[in-house]
Amino acid sequence: MNKPNNQYPHFRQYIHLATGLALTAVLACGVTVANAESRGPSADGARHANVQQHRARMAEQHRQRKMREGTRTITRTRPDGATATRTTTVDIDQESQTRTRTTEGERFDGSTYSSSDVMQRSEDGFTRESTRTNAEGVTTSRNVVATIDKEAGTLHKEITVVDKDGETHTRVIDRSRGDNESDSAE
Repeated sequence: MNKPNNQYPHFRQYIHLATGLALTAVLACGVTVANAESRGPSADGARHANVQQHRARMAEQHRQRKMREGTRTITRTRPDGATATRTTTVDIDQESQTRTRTTEGERFDGSTYSSSDVMQRSEDGFTRESTRTNAEGVTTSRNVVATIDKEAGTLHKEITVVDKDGETHTRVIDRSRGDNESDSAE
């Protein structure tokens, strides 16, 4: 006669527990797959689409920054409905070798600003005149006169800045090929 095996009295309970856990795991996987299919595109797919949109936006901004001539307007709108606008115009006159860039903008808080930058090439260098007006109406300016001697390998720059307090600062930079920069400021 066979005697019941009392050596492992709880063996049957362990079998039931293991079977229950396996069944729960299978059902959980099935529910997860069903939920993923009902949600549509995966989170990775959405993230990929956002990355692609970001790259396209950055490429367009890079192209706009490198514009040579024309007008561009950029408008940003925040979730609360506030807008900020910046309009930049670049004009190039090949005959006089002059590039003019003007910018006008309005910030989210309604304050305005503007800037102007005129650069003109000459036979022996260039001049550049820049002005900026901030939201408070304070204007600053920076003028550069550069003389370049390619044969001697030298550069001479005179930079004059009028700061927000109306004080004038002058800086002279002399460089020659292979030498360190010499600099003097007033």
